[in-house]
Amino acid sequence: MGNPKVPSDFRPLGAARGLNQYEYAGAVFALLPGGKVTLGFSGDWKPSSEELNSWKETQEEYELPGSCPAEFITTVTTPFRTVEIPPLLVEVKFQNFQWVPLANDDPLLERVRDNPAVCDGQAFSDGRRTLKVTRGSDGSVLGFSHREQGLSYSQIIADLAGQGFRLPSAEEWEYACAGGSRTLFHWGDHVPCDWYPVDPPQLGWNRHREPNGFGLSIAKNPYELELLSEPGISRGGDGGCNVCGGAGFFMGWLPLASSWKDGYPYDANQPLDLGSYFARRVLELS
Repeated sequence: MGNPKVPSDFRPLGAARGLNQYEYAGAVFALLPGGKVTLGFSGDWKPSSEELNSWKETQEEYELPGSCPAEFITTVTTPFRTVEIPPLLVEVKFQNFQWVPLANDDPLLERVRDNPAVCDGQAFSDGRRTLKVTRGSDGSVLGFSHREQGLSYSQIIADLAGQGFRLPSAEEWEYACAGGSRTLFHWGDHVPCDWYPVDPPQLGWNRHREPNGFGLSIAKNPYELELLSEPGISRGGDGGCNVCGGAGFFMGWLPLASSWKDGYPYDANQPLDLGSYFARRVLELS
Protein backbone atom coordinates (compact mmCIF):
# COMPACT_ATOMS: atom_id res chain seq x y z
CA MET A 1 0.00 0.00 0.00
CA GLY A 2 3.05 2.25 0.35
CA ASN A 3 3.69 4.96 2.88
CA PRO A 4 0.55 7.00 3.59
CA LYS A 5 0.92 10.76 3.28
CA VAL A 6 0.16 12.55 6.53
CA PRO A 7 -1.09 16.17 6.16
CA SER A 8 1.51 18.76 7.10
CA ASP A 9 -0.65 20.28 9.85
CA PHE A 10 -0.32 17.05 11.85
CA ARG A 11 2.86 17.45 13.91
CA PRO A 12 4.92 14.27 14.46
CA LEU A 13 5.38 13.35 18.13
CA GLY A 14 8.07 10.74 17.65
CA ALA A 15 7.93 6.97 17.66
CA ALA A 16 7.57 6.09 21.35
CA ARG A 17 7.06 2.31 21.82
CA GLY A 18 7.29 2.00 18.04
CA LEU A 19 4.11 4.11 17.60
CA ASN A 20 3.66 6.83 15.01
CA GLN A 21 1.66 9.57 16.70
CA TYR A 22 0.78 13.10 15.63
CA GLU A 23 -0.59 16.19 17.35
CA TYR A 24 -3.36 18.21 15.74
CA ALA A 25 -5.11 21.16 17.42
CA GLY A 26 -4.33 19.82 20.89
CA ALA A 27 -5.44 16.24 20.19
CA VAL A 28 -3.23 13.20 19.55
CA PHE A 29 -3.76 10.87 16.59
CA ALA A 30 -2.18 7.49 15.86
CA LEU A 31 -1.21 6.39 12.37
CA LEU A 32 -2.70 2.99 11.53
CA PRO A 33 -1.08 1.46 8.44
CA GLY A 34 -4.10 -0.45 7.12
CA GLY A 35 -3.90 -3.19 4.49
CA LYS A 36 -5.38 -6.70 4.51
CA VAL A 37 -6.20 -7.60 8.10
CA THR A 38 -7.94 -10.47 9.86
CA LEU A 39 -10.89 -9.58 12.05
CA GLY A 40 -13.60 -11.37 13.99
CA PHE A 41 -13.80 -14.17 16.52
CA SER A 42 -12.28 -17.39 15.21
CA GLY A 43 -13.64 -19.62 17.96
CA ASP A 44 -10.10 -20.79 18.78
CA TRP A 45 -10.26 -19.60 22.38
CA LYS A 46 -10.30 -21.43 25.71
CA PRO A 47 -11.66 -19.93 28.92
CA SER A 48 -9.80 -19.96 32.20
CA SER A 49 -11.42 -21.97 34.98
CA GLU A 50 -12.68 -18.74 36.57
CA GLU A 51 -14.16 -17.53 33.27
CA LEU A 52 -15.83 -20.89 32.67
CA ASN A 53 -17.38 -20.95 36.14
CA SER A 54 -18.60 -17.38 35.81
CA TRP A 55 -20.13 -18.07 32.39
CA LYS A 56 -21.82 -21.27 33.60
CA GLU A 57 -23.51 -19.39 36.42
CA THR A 58 -24.77 -16.75 33.99
CA GLN A 59 -25.77 -19.33 31.37
CA GLU A 60 -27.85 -21.23 33.89
CA GLU A 61 -29.62 -18.12 35.19
CA TYR A 62 -30.20 -16.37 31.85
CA GLU A 63 -30.38 -19.42 29.53
CA LEU A 64 -27.69 -18.10 27.21
CA PRO A 65 -27.32 -19.86 23.85
CA GLY A 66 -24.40 -22.22 23.28
CA SER A 67 -23.04 -25.16 25.19
CA CYS A 68 -19.79 -23.42 26.12
CA PRO A 69 -18.45 -19.84 26.33
CA ALA A 70 -16.82 -19.96 22.87
CA GLU A 71 -20.10 -20.97 21.24
CA PHE A 72 -21.90 -18.13 22.98
CA ILE A 73 -19.19 -15.60 22.09
CA THR A 74 -19.70 -16.50 18.44
CA THR A 75 -23.27 -15.18 18.68
CA VAL A 76 -22.26 -11.74 19.99
CA THR A 77 -19.10 -11.08 17.96
CA THR A 78 -18.32 -10.48 14.30
CA PRO A 79 -17.39 -13.45 12.09
CA PHE A 80 -13.82 -14.49 11.34
CA ARG A 81 -12.82 -12.83 8.05
CA THR A 82 -10.17 -10.90 6.09
CA VAL A 83 -10.88 -7.32 5.05
CA GLU A 84 -9.06 -4.41 3.43
CA ILE A 85 -8.59 -1.35 5.66
CA PRO A 86 -7.26 2.01 4.37
CA PRO A 87 -4.43 3.76 6.23
CA LEU A 88 -5.93 6.00 8.89
CA LEU A 89 -5.15 8.69 11.40
CA VAL A 90 -7.26 7.74 14.43
CA GLU A 91 -7.80 9.91 17.48
CA VAL A 92 -6.14 8.34 20.52
CA LYS A 93 -9.02 9.33 22.85
CA PHE A 94 -12.66 9.73 21.90
CA GLN A 95 -14.40 13.07 22.28
CA ASN A 96 -17.54 14.65 23.63
CA PHE A 97 -18.94 17.56 21.64
CA GLN A 98 -19.62 21.25 22.22
CA TRP A 99 -19.33 21.45 25.98
CA VAL A 100 -19.78 24.93 27.47
CA PRO A 101 -17.83 25.89 30.63
CA LEU A 102 -20.03 26.16 33.70
CA ALA A 103 -19.91 29.71 35.12
CA ASN A 104 -18.56 30.17 38.64
CA ASP A 105 -21.86 31.65 39.80
CA ASP A 106 -24.02 28.92 38.24
CA PRO A 107 -26.37 27.56 40.97
CA LEU A 108 -25.65 24.01 39.79
CA LEU A 109 -21.94 24.31 40.58
CA GLU A 110 -22.17 23.00 44.14
CA ARG A 111 -24.50 20.21 43.08
CA VAL A 112 -22.03 19.08 40.45
CA ARG A 113 -19.06 19.33 42.82
CA ASP A 114 -20.77 17.37 45.58
CA ASN A 115 -22.21 14.59 43.38
CA PRO A 116 -20.26 11.42 44.31
CA ALA A 117 -21.40 9.64 41.15
CA VAL A 118 -19.47 11.95 38.84
CA CYS A 119 -16.30 10.36 37.51
CA ASP A 120 -13.47 11.90 35.54
CA GLY A 121 -14.54 12.61 31.97
CA GLN A 122 -18.05 11.16 32.38
CA ALA A 123 -21.33 13.02 32.24
CA PHE A 124 -24.68 13.01 33.96
CA SER A 125 -27.98 14.81 33.49
CA ASP A 126 -30.06 16.86 35.92
CA GLY A 127 -33.09 16.53 33.64
CA ARG A 128 -32.44 19.77 31.78
CA ARG A 129 -28.73 19.92 31.16
CA THR A 130 -26.04 17.34 30.62
CA LEU A 131 -23.08 18.14 32.88
CA LYS A 132 -19.50 16.95 33.14
CA VAL A 133 -16.70 17.39 35.63
CA THR A 134 -13.04 16.90 34.76
CA ARG A 135 -10.62 15.97 37.54
CA GLY A 136 -6.86 15.78 37.70
CA SER A 137 -4.92 12.63 38.55
CA ASP A 138 -4.94 13.69 42.20
CA GLY A 139 -8.72 14.03 42.20
CA SER A 140 -8.73 17.81 42.14
CA VAL A 141 -11.40 19.51 40.05
CA LEU A 142 -10.06 20.97 36.81
CA GLY A 143 -13.32 22.30 35.44
CA PHE A 144 -17.02 21.87 34.77
CA SER A 145 -18.96 22.05 31.52
CA HIS A 146 -22.50 21.51 30.30
CA ARG A 147 -24.87 21.24 27.34
CA GLU A 148 -28.57 21.98 27.22
CA GLN A 149 -29.13 18.70 25.39
CA GLY A 150 -27.23 16.12 23.41
CA LEU A 151 -26.54 16.33 19.69
CA SER A 152 -28.17 14.00 17.20
CA TYR A 153 -26.12 11.57 15.14
CA SER A 154 -26.59 13.68 11.99
CA GLN A 155 -25.41 16.80 13.84
CA ILE A 156 -22.26 15.00 14.99
CA ILE A 157 -21.58 13.75 11.45
CA ALA A 158 -21.97 17.28 10.09
CA ASP A 159 -19.74 18.72 12.81
CA LEU A 160 -17.01 16.19 12.04
CA ALA A 161 -17.26 16.80 8.31
CA GLY A 162 -16.86 20.52 8.94
CA GLN A 163 -13.59 19.72 10.72
CA GLY A 164 -12.43 17.49 7.85
CA PHE A 165 -12.97 14.22 9.76
CA ARG A 166 -15.42 11.34 9.85
CA LEU A 167 -16.34 8.48 12.14
CA PRO A 168 -14.72 5.04 11.71
CA SER A 169 -16.68 2.27 10.05
CA ALA A 170 -17.50 -0.82 12.11
CA GLU A 171 -14.60 -2.72 10.51
CA GLU A 172 -12.18 0.17 10.95
CA TRP A 173 -13.16 0.49 14.62
CA GLU A 174 -12.65 -3.23 15.22
CA TYR A 175 -9.25 -3.07 13.54
CA ALA A 176 -8.31 -0.04 15.65
CA CYS A 177 -9.55 -1.66 18.85
CA ALA A 178 -7.65 -4.92 18.34
CA GLY A 179 -4.44 -2.91 18.03
CA GLY A 180 -2.79 -5.53 15.82
CA SER A 181 -3.62 -8.43 18.14
CA ARG A 182 -5.69 -11.54 17.47
CA THR A 183 -6.67 -12.06 21.11
CA LEU A 184 -10.26 -11.80 22.35
CA PHE A 185 -9.57 -8.46 24.05
CA HIS A 186 -7.02 -5.88 22.92
CA TRP A 187 -4.89 -6.69 26.00
CA GLY A 188 -5.11 -10.49 25.83
CA ASP A 189 -7.49 -13.45 26.03
CA HIS A 190 -8.52 -13.35 29.68
CA VAL A 191 -10.12 -11.17 32.35
CA PRO A 192 -10.40 -11.21 36.15
CA CYS A 193 -13.67 -12.75 37.32
CA ASP A 194 -14.02 -11.24 40.78
CA TRP A 195 -14.64 -7.61 39.79
CA TYR A 196 -16.07 -5.55 36.93
CA PRO A 197 -14.10 -3.30 34.52
CA VAL A 198 -15.72 -0.19 36.05
CA ASP A 199 -14.56 -1.14 39.57
CA PRO A 200 -11.28 0.14 41.04
CA PRO A 201 -8.40 -2.09 39.83
CA GLN A 202 -7.47 -4.94 42.13
CA LEU A 203 -4.00 -6.43 42.63
CA GLY A 204 -2.62 -3.87 40.20
CA TRP A 205 -4.59 -5.33 37.25
CA ASN A 206 -5.47 -2.36 35.05
CA ARG A 207 -4.73 -3.63 31.56
CA HIS A 208 -8.05 -2.59 30.01
CA ARG A 209 -7.27 1.05 30.82
CA GLU A 210 -3.81 0.93 29.28
CA PRO A 211 -3.22 1.95 25.62
CA ASN A 212 -3.57 -0.86 23.11
CA GLY A 213 -1.01 -1.93 20.51
CA PHE A 214 -1.77 1.14 18.39
CA GLY A 215 -1.52 3.45 21.41
CA LEU A 216 -5.29 4.03 21.56
CA SER A 217 -7.32 4.41 24.73
CA ILE A 218 -10.26 2.21 23.74
CA ALA A 219 -12.75 -0.42 24.97
CA LYS A 220 -12.07 0.22 28.64
CA ASN A 221 -15.54 0.90 30.07
CA PRO A 222 -18.67 -0.96 28.85
CA TYR A 223 -20.81 2.10 29.66
CA GLU A 224 -18.96 4.12 27.00
CA LEU A 225 -20.31 3.58 23.48
CA GLU A 226 -18.49 4.78 20.36
CA LEU A 227 -20.38 5.98 17.30
CA LEU A 228 -19.64 4.58 13.85
CA SER A 229 -20.13 5.73 10.27
CA GLU A 230 -23.06 3.29 10.16
CA PRO A 231 -25.97 4.99 12.00
CA GLY A 232 -27.84 3.28 14.81
CA ILE A 233 -25.05 0.99 16.00
CA SER A 234 -22.12 1.43 18.37
CA ARG A 235 -19.03 -0.37 19.62
CA GLY A 236 -16.85 -0.49 22.73
CA GLY A 237 -19.47 -1.71 25.19
CA ASP A 238 -23.10 -2.56 25.82
CA GLY A 239 -24.16 0.60 27.62
CA GLY A 240 -23.43 -1.13 30.92
CA CYS A 241 -26.33 -3.57 30.52
CA ASN A 242 -24.41 -6.65 31.68
CA VAL A 243 -22.77 -4.88 34.62
CA CYS A 244 -25.89 -3.04 35.74
CA GLY A 245 -28.03 -6.14 35.24
CA GLY A 246 -25.73 -8.29 37.36
CA ALA A 247 -25.09 -10.74 34.51
CA GLY A 248 -21.86 -12.03 36.05
CA PHE A 249 -18.23 -10.97 35.97
CA PHE A 250 -17.19 -12.59 32.69
CA MET A 251 -20.26 -11.21 30.92
CA GLY A 252 -19.47 -7.81 32.42
CA TRP A 253 -16.09 -7.83 30.66
CA LEU A 254 -17.14 -9.44 27.37
CA PRO A 255 -18.52 -6.24 25.72
CA LEU A 256 -14.95 -4.92 25.72
CA ALA A 257 -13.91 -7.65 23.26
CA SER A 258 -12.56 -6.12 20.05
CA SER A 259 -15.05 -8.04 17.88
CA TRP A 260 -18.10 -7.46 20.15
CA LYS A 261 -21.04 -6.47 17.94
CA ASP A 262 -23.97 -6.47 20.35
CA GLY A 263 -23.75 -2.74 21.10
CA TYR A 264 -26.56 -0.70 22.56
CA PRO A 265 -28.72 0.69 19.68
CA TYR A 266 -29.90 4.28 19.43
CA ASP A 267 -32.22 6.45 17.35
CA ALA A 268 -30.01 8.39 14.94
CA ASN A 269 -32.63 11.14 14.68
CA GLN A 270 -32.85 11.88 18.40
CA PRO A 271 -30.39 13.73 20.70
CA LEU A 272 -27.83 11.31 22.10
CA ASP A 273 -26.92 10.96 25.76
CA LEU A 274 -23.52 12.67 25.99
CA GLY A 275 -22.73 10.54 29.02
CA SER A 276 -22.98 7.34 26.97
CA TYR A 277 -22.15 8.04 23.31
CA PHE A 278 -18.80 9.35 22.13
CA ALA A 279 -17.05 10.05 18.83
CA ARG A 280 -13.51 9.18 17.75
CA ARG A 281 -12.30 11.26 14.82
CA VAL A 282 -10.76 9.49 11.82
CA LEU A 283 -8.92 10.82 8.80
CA GLU A 284 -8.48 8.46 5.86
CA LEU A 285 -5.10 8.75 4.13
CA SER A 286 -4.12 8.03 0.55
